[in-house]
Amino acid sequence: MNMVSQKVVEDVDPGVQFIDDLGDGFRVFRLTTNEAVLKEYRVIGIKNWLSRQTADIYSIRKLNDAGEWEHRATLYMELGSVEKCVGTHNEKPDAATMVAVRSFIKKNRFGIEDILGVGLIHNITDGYLDIYNLPEGYVIDRNIDFSRSSLTQLPDWSKVIVKGSFDCSKNLLESLKGAPKEVYGSFSCADNKLHSLRFIPKGMRGAVDCSGNPLKSLKYVPKIICGDFHCGNNHELVSLKSGPVKVKANMYCVAVPNLGSLAYAPKEIGLGFVCSRSGIRDLNGAPSKVGGDFICTDNTELTSLEGAPKKVGGSFICTHTRITSLEHCPDVIGENLDCSYNRIEDNLKGCPQHVGGTINCQHNGLKSLEGLPEDFPEDRLLYVLGNEVASIKAKKLISSLQPTKVLSLVLGQKEK
Repeated sequence: MNMVSQKVVEDVDPGVQFIDDLGDGFRVFRLTTNEAVLKEYRVIGIKNWLSRQTADIYSIRKLNDAGEWEHRATLYMELGSVEKCVGTHNEKPDAATMVAVRSFIKKNRFGIEDILGVGLIHNITDGYLDIYNLPEGYVIDRNIDFSRSSLTQLPDWSKVIVKGSFDCSKNLLESLKGAPKEVYGSFSCADNKLHSLRFIPKGMRGAVDCSGNPLKSLKYVPKIICGDFHCGNNHELVSLKSGPVKVKANMYCVAVPNLGSLAYAPKEIGLGFVCSRSGIRDLNGAPSKVGGDFICTDNTELTSLEGAPKKVGGSFICTHTRITSLEHCPDVIGENLDCSYNRIEDNLKGCPQHVGGTINCQHNGLKSLEGLPEDFPEDRLLYVLGNEVASIKAKKLISSLQPTKVLSLVLGQKEK
């Protein structure tokens, strides 16, 4: 160790090991004790960050006029890669500090996970590139996570291709301008301030999540979505018009209180469809084919199941609505039927003749089980608590069903 390094070691706190001189007054120190790490975290302004047990934590400091080593940035390293780069008070380091940080990273050939914090992206072929000046047609062969970064605009990647997923959720974005030209994985712009999805990438082969925005419409959304589609928590969205025509996985349009109708919903859903708390009055326009669950719970203006899919591969769940009958219920339900907490009167007429799982019709106005599938298995649960039917003598309840086992099942408790 040279004389400069030796002097530095004497001047800094215990648990702070000198690593390198970066020039222009900047030095790098490695934090070697929990006490040193906790002191660093207090300077950054983070109470509970990441454990030091599996990481290296470097402190970038500069000698001030008082002869003290003043904190400028902290690097949290995992397996030779920068996981996080932050400045004092958890803010972005100044330009001079970032020059020193990048010099240290390049010199040691570190990988970079926090590409926004560092401002560089790295690969073996091209080395280190400035993320704000990527060449046209540049291909990024990894996932990109810009979430929770307080971004008000994206770096201009409009001519860049991302072969992984791209996440810019939980920021302050009012536009997707600058988004990658193509994203081959999933794309999330959830929880921003977007009024439009203009500039959304093309080529996506995974999920698309635009939930939690003040979107006016679904214009620019891909017509075919290969993964899940999330468009919930959009309080200004009044129509599914211009949205996808096919979703190969699940579609979630939960908490869209001004939607009112399922018109323009995709005709085909590969897995589940959820439209809870969306202000719908009927199910007209719903997908005709749903491979998984169909869930339309907590729609307090829903008075009819008219428009429901003819066949649901999973469960059909329509709890906490104002429906008064099971008329227009799907013909075939692959798993469970849950129509509890509604206003179904008198009987179960309209109930599908094939239900692959349990039937839950608790807390309605049922007086009989008329309409229950004739071939409903003896060993399958049937829940009817909270109805007048539960107080009628068991023989009257099950006279058409005959098996003696059914009494305990009707009361909602499996026979021991």
